[in-house]
Amino acid sequence: EYHGEFFDFEPVMFEPKPVQQPIPLVIGGDGQAALRRAALVGDGWIPMNHSLDRIPASLAKIAEQREAAGRDPHIELTMGLPAESPSDLQHYTDVGVDRILVRPWKSSRDAIEGMKRFADEVLHG
Repeated sequence: EYHGEFFDFEPVMFEPKPVQQPIPLVIGGDGQAALRRAALVGDGWIPMNHSLDRIPASLAKIAEQREAAGRDPHIELTMGLPAESPSDLQHYTDVGVDRILVRPWKSSRDAIEGMKRFADEVLHG
């Protein structure tokens, strides 16, 4: 629970509890401070406004900082995209994306059909 000047709420709970111990820390953001946090304390990174062509340079900067801090230079990279085909996914993995959050539809009214098509063509294709 928390009772402060701007927020006030009763006790809450989070279920189910994560199975990972410790819980991986994933850092979001694009600025130099976010890249530094991802390098020095993060287990993963989610860029917010990066284009694919900027990813390799940012990953190299993160890897350099991680290595200098005695950490594994690789960081798990997660990005979202509106996936239309398997080749869309391949472009992302080619630049070093480890996890892709897909949204295979353009509008919410097309969501169910988009998920079915994505499953048929991309996951099972």
